[in-house]
Amino acid sequence: MKAKLYIIAFVFLSLQIDLLAQEKTVNVELSASASRKLSTRFIGIVGTTDEGIYILRLKSKGYSISGGGLGKKGELFLDKYDHESNLIKSKEIKDIPITIVSKAKDKSYEFFYQDEKEGIWLFYSDELKGENRLFRKRLNQETLDFEEPILVANHLIMKKGLDRRSNYSIIQSKDKKKFAIYSFSGNTKTRKSHAYVEVFDNSMNSEWVINATIPEFNKSGFETKFTNLGVAGGNKEDILLSNDGRLNVLNEVFVEKSYDEYEHILYSFHKGISEPVIHYLKNSDKYFVDLSLAHHKNGSIKIVGFYSNEKGLNPIDGLFVQSLAPLSLAVKAEEYIPFSEEDKVNFYFGGREKASKKVLDKIEKGKGFDLPSYLTINSIYTLENNSVTLCSEYLNSFQRKGVTYFGFYSMQFINISESGEINWIEKYTKKQIDRRTLSGSVYEMFEDDVIYFVYNDILNRDLLAGQINGNGESSSEVVLTSKKMGDLANFVIFPSNISKIADNQYMGVALRAFGQSLLKIEIE
Repeated sequence: MKAKLYIIAFVFLSLQIDLLAQEKTVNVELSASASRKLSTRFIGIVGTTDEGIYILRLKSKGYSISGGGLGKKGELFLDKYDHESNLIKSKEIKDIPITIVSKAKDKSYEFFYQDEKEGIWLFYSDELKGENRLFRKRLNQETLDFEEPILVANHLIMKKGLDRRSNYSIIQSKDKKKFAIYSFSGNTKTRKSHAYVEVFDNSMNSEWVINATIPEFNKSGFETKFTNLGVAGGNKEDILLSNDGRLNVLNEVFVEKSYDEYEHILYSFHKGISEPVIHYLKNSDKYFVDLSLAHHKNGSIKIVGFYSNEKGLNPIDGLFVQSLAPLSLAVKAEEYIPFSEEDKVNFYFGGREKASKKVLDKIEKGKGFDLPSYLTINSIYTLENNSVTLCSEYLNSFQRKGVTYFGFYSMQFINISESGEINWIEKYTKKQIDRRTLSGSVYEMFEDDVIYFVYNDILNRDLLAGQINGNGESSSEVVLTSKKMGDLANFVIFPSNISKIADNQYMGVALRAFGQSLLKIEIE
């Protein structure tokens, strides 16, 4: 009898746990509004400690709600807030300006980093005798001053007149126990690229470094194959640092002088080698539309994305999945998974019941339905069962009466099993059209196999939060509203400025013409 009771109790407890897991919600609140100038731009959260929250902002000339302005140089300020969002102290970082338009001639801000002992470090670069040098200096969290600088790295500038702004980038491993600093620069004369990659533990100890020359394969006139990654490291799923310290870089380049066909190249940097392992993904009878990276818990690398059966900006025909060995990049498995008509309808409309009669009639007559190619992969998440969920979004821009508008439309979630099969496809409907790119799209959060996201409802000026679990079940709700003098009245939220500060906790900023508020997000 006791055994039966224990079993019943265990089942009841399990059900309770499951229910609790499903009942997690996204809670959002704004702090009291503080005054600001139009020329002030929020850059991001640079550190969170027991002592407070440290925020970096830029002050420049010009007039814009997002800041940044039109000036050539900007002034960097560091603000310290307590955990109740009260401003404690503010101080200008006087000796390190940030260059906005012109090329950096002296010191140039790169990034901040917080170590495992809650030390906060500022990284900056300068140029000396043709070398691009990287320094770090520790923040005094009480005075907001900095200690003496420490040289981190230096390498030759391969092209005369190279704009050094943000030439170094940083990325952290998923478990936050390692980070990598990297820099890529190219030379059009030698048609080669230089790569500097160094991996550190979370106490700033260097574990390994690579300074390598990479052969130049891009014949379309770009300086370097890393051009498309951008000065800040590009899309977050183009570059990944594994928990064991392997840096993988996936780059998209034009084929020859064609501007409607791409090929992809994966570079892998890791300890024990002097140059990267290179893996080419070339078009054959199928053409890659967009690809992205994921790391499995077993160490393997997955490349996932879309393909078309036709060259150029043509309809998406299916899903490409490739598994690679972690060190050699040898292909372990590869599959082109064609979308069925049902897959396409689920992908674009969210089900047959939401598709138009015209489309359904077309499918019935065997003419098929074409998925447009104007989308981008936002991210890929690896779940506990080693399946991956790919998140994509339809993007577009258009002009109306001479004004350019940016459209951020529906999102698509595709879950793929470890063996490379499609488990489910879920569409999330939204429509964001705005003149500002920063206020569009979404900010994604991944906690306990659930993908959460927040975004602006541009039409109603509300902030919405959505979520989708590992089974493809989704929901959404309004979390802040501007109606009837709601919390969001006259404020604009920029999803790209939101940062994770702890497990289930995130922070950003809400701006209006002459005011700002801190945005707190908690999943509970």
